[in-house]
Amino acid sequence: MEKSFTLNGNPIPSALERKVRFLSWANLATLAVLAIYFYVSMEWLFQVTKPSFMDAMSFGEKLGILLLSGLFLVVVSLVLLLILFGISYLPGLTKYWKVLLWIGGCLPAVFIASTALLLIDNFTYTVFQFGIVTSDGIERGIYGILFLLILAVCIRWMFQILSKRTQINQLDTSLKVQLLACLALLILSIPLGGSLYLSAKTADSGITLEGTTVRRPNILLLGSDGVDADHMSLYGYKRDTTPFLTNFAKSALLSENNFPNANQTSGSLVSIYTGKLPTATRLLYPPDILKGQDAFQHFVAILKNEGYYNADISVDYYADADVLNLQDSFVSINGRSAYTVKIFTLTSRYLPEDVAYFISTIAKRLSDRILHIFYIRKMINPYAEVTQTLFSMSDEDRMSELMSLLSSNKQPMFVHVHFMATHGGNEDPKNRVFSADDKHMTDANAIDFYDDGILDFDQEMSEIVNKLVKTGKLDQTMIIVYTDHGYGDTSKARIPLLIHFPNGEYAGKIVNNTQNIDIAPTILDYMGIKPPDWMTGQSLLKGEPPATRPIFSAAPNYFDHNGSGGREELDLSKSMPPFYQFGSFIMVVCQNWYQLHTSPLSWEEGEIPDYPTPCKPDVLPDDQQVKQMLLNQLKVNGFDLSSVQTVLDNKPFQATSP
Repeated sequence: MEKSFTLNGNPIPSALERKVRFLSWANLATLAVLAIYFYVSMEWLFQVTKPSFMDAMSFGEKLGILLLSGLFLVVVSLVLLLILFGISYLPGLTKYWKVLLWIGGCLPAVFIASTALLLIDNFTYTVFQFGIVTSDGIERGIYGILFLLILAVCIRWMFQILSKRTQINQLDTSLKVQLLACLALLILSIPLGGSLYLSAKTADSGITLEGTTVRRPNILLLGSDGVDADHMSLYGYKRDTTPFLTNFAKSALLSENNFPNANQTSGSLVSIYTGKLPTATRLLYPPDILKGQDAFQHFVAILKNEGYYNADISVDYYADADVLNLQDSFVSINGRSAYTVKIFTLTSRYLPEDVAYFISTIAKRLSDRILHIFYIRKMINPYAEVTQTLFSMSDEDRMSELMSLLSSNKQPMFVHVHFMATHGGNEDPKNRVFSADDKHMTDANAIDFYDDGILDFDQEMSEIVNKLVKTGKLDQTMIIVYTDHGYGDTSKARIPLLIHFPNGEYAGKIVNNTQNIDIAPTILDYMGIKPPDWMTGQSLLKGEPPATRPIFSAAPNYFDHNGSGGREELDLSKSMPPFYQFGSFIMVVCQNWYQLHTSPLSWEEGEIPDYPTPCKPDVLPDDQQVKQMLLNQLKVNGFDLSSVQTVLDNKPFQATSP
């Protein structure tokens, strides 16, 4: 039996005890590695078997994300265990090394319990259409109790394994198998992860600014979902739906014929932020996200570099800047600090972007559920947000947050607010004017409720401007009133665009067609910054755009509602190369619209309803020119057009370089 020694009254472990300790900690490390890879692999499997940002990736790229994500979490976890291991050798703590070992054992137990919770949730939600996200009241507590029971079982299991290990002083078969498994995973992960890291393009904003900033006004980007210009008295509608905006427009720049660049909120908002078409960013609808330089190239980042306080008050998931991967953008996103909750911000400094995004995604999936089941923060159901108008943040909440910012001394500030009063299915407008006699919304009276929603939005604009007047900030603020798409998710209808500059500068009307990607260049131009070359919109301060300038937009593959409980989902059967999520491409020229459907390939055209300033036929492009213009734009954006050579008419045509 080996003798024990002391140093300054503290026991010194014998060689045999040191060996037992080392093997015990090695066993814990292997258990942590295996638990982490199990957690990551289950989450990875969930992501690759449903619509996700990895849809267009090769299997090798997807595998690389799995291995490198697991490696990153393993390194972080092993550092934590190494700290505990070191503490166990501190004077006065050596006799408590088993306690520290068991504390470390909670780490793999948490990963295993979390994986079990997510697997149960995935199964029940997929098969029975209920899960944590749909739970409320006592159901949330039941899930919380279930998780605690699973965690208790996992911790007890870890304690049993580690307690047994502290009595073994040799490298037995069990530990050998674990070490070999961990070694195999690391051998796979490190070389592949290293090659991915080295091959990943360095995140470069590509922002090179020209010009000297001469103005830094506060900037408010204020919109409501799905507003048709044809339903606003501002644009001549028979009902007085916008009494305030009609008067306010007298001191603003008003676009008479503005169009969106996507028929869905996500793609449309990103086109506003970036000044790029969805065909360029490849972002239309979740799970699409911004990637590479596109994630950094937007006017929000430019404003941030100019010292702006940026706040996003919109809608979770479909409009959330975090979910869309808008990098280096907002300080506050839907009431939470982007700097305190966004794991991506840290991981993207050291990892390829797709890996960092995957890690932040799975971390958010888990944290949302844990906070929900323990009644800390209610989890948002993104499908209910848009299909049942059960918004987690009401327009009153949005107004309250905006008013708080307007009362603050944060200068200069950029605030984006996306109201939802005009979203389809809103049965509870604040102003019951046009729907006053309607008890419930039906197909026959839906427009009454919709018009009241526009009236609500108009009232909100009035309250905001009055607040600016009272605080003396109106003449220091640029106000952009916009919408994301037309009523019924269309990009073939006129939508509002009104820009009120400080001191009523540039007041007037623009008659020729404008588009939402013109907003960012206009903001920068007013500030004295030359819009970057990657912005394809046009500053509206330069005067009228060409009358026949083509306006391009896109729509995702048609949604499949069958058996989905009313949820909006992409029809994956149509999400195939070469167009993937793009279900159709639309082009508007003056009063005419043209649409190329991709699945099945077909062509459609028509006229914009109630277009007030139609072009004469002799200035409009003919059919062949129209088709060529659309194909040329797709070619510029890198689409393979070989499948559409003869689909539009009997005459083959070839897309040419612009």
